[in-house]
Amino acid sequence: MTEDEEIYYLTEESPFFDLVLQKSHVNPPWQLNLPANWLPMLPNEVVPVVLKHGGKSWTVHYIPIRPRFDSKWKNFVVDNELKIGDACVFEFIDRSPKNPTFKVHILRDEWPPELKALVDTRGETSKSPIIVD
Repeated sequence: MTEDEEIYYLTEESPFFDLVLQKSHVNPPWQLNLPANWLPMLPNEVVPVVLKHGGKSWTVHYIPIRPRFDSKWKNFVVDNELKIGDACVFEFIDRSPKNPTFKVHILRDEWPPELKALVDTRGETSKSPIIVD
């Protein structure tokens, strides 16, 4: 069984954030902004960040101004064939201030019909978020 086939459960010990990928995440300008509430957990300087998925690792840089990953995020997107509508869960597995690490869980665009309708009509901007009850 490969790492992608194994089932992992998030725990309270590892904080995480998730997002449904939009056009700007998977096409130029290849931007991935981190949630503002993550600022206290990340360093206040540019540092390399390791993203792990499927037994492989990618290094991007965390940029604290408008908290985001740099353009090396594109390598992760391309290598994992991510597309609009896929979701990523970023599990914070190593909180080292000099080299933080996230395990990235990828959920392909295989949403239940009721959620797919929300993704298609909402979540395109921060003014129309997807709300799951």
